[in-house]
Amino acid sequence: MKSAIEITTKVAVKVKLACMSIAVTTLIFSIFSPTVFAQVEATVGDLIDYSDSLKVELKLIGDILVDAKAMRATVDRAVDDTGRSLIKSQLESFSANQVFENQFEEISSPGKNTTEIKLWLKNPTKRARKIQEISGTVEIFVPNQETKSKLTVKNLLQKIDVPIHDSILKFSGIEIVIKNPEVTGFSLRNGVALEIKDPDSKLVGIEFKEENGEVISPYGQSWSTTGDKDIRGFSFLEKLPPNAQLNLYILTPESVVKVPFKFVDVQL
Repeated sequence: MKSAIEITTKVAVKVKLACMSIAVTTLIFSIFSPTVFAQVEATVGDLIDYSDSLKVELKLIGDILVDAKAMRATVDRAVDDTGRSLIKSQLESFSANQVFENQFEEISSPGKNTTEIKLWLKNPTKRARKIQEISGTVEIFVPNQETKSKLTVKNLLQKIDVPIHDSILKFSGIEIVIKNPEVTGFSLRNGVALEIKDPDSKLVGIEFKEENGEVISPYGQSWSTTGDKDIRGFSFLEKLPPNAQLNLYILTPESVVKVPFKFVDVQL
């Protein structure tokens, strides 16, 4: 297989992210079909210079994103043209309130073949005119039944205060109880709450649907933590239908597609 494609330009930087390793290729084939070779095309978007960080927007497009639910990006190398490393330490990320940047983040508008992800770097030096290199890996979470990363709970309103028992949750060390929002302390309109114990942060997506599969989007969410459990509350414009379903998306190694990226000579 060829290595990641490098394209140098003074106006924009563009690179195609392909499945470069045998392991990743096998993963994509198992998720889709033996004839499908997934590609994600990425473009560097806006670069926004804050007082304590440089935000780099990475715009992605590809058919695999239609079924994706979450992503994260890991930067292995980032350096400006003066030689300054732009990779943040954990302490610097904490100080900038970016402590969750290495966790999977839900895609805000799923079901589309386009999305974007943000990279948070150190500020370049004042003398810098370009980022000499940004390279790393984008991990795309593509859940389905075959990879044991999607769990559907039918008739969720009939299971208030009943722990959800399923081998997928047990294997992942996750415990979930559907709660009446009145006992959680949240003020939720037409709401429902979930009590979640997820020590390894493997629950990366929560979705409500009607029986026909149509997504029911909450207009507001609340979150609190007590001990080792999180309480997440969801408000809806209308009452949930009696047969509403709950989809839970759980991170498993087989459900993650890894694609490398490398950009060079990104103009500041």
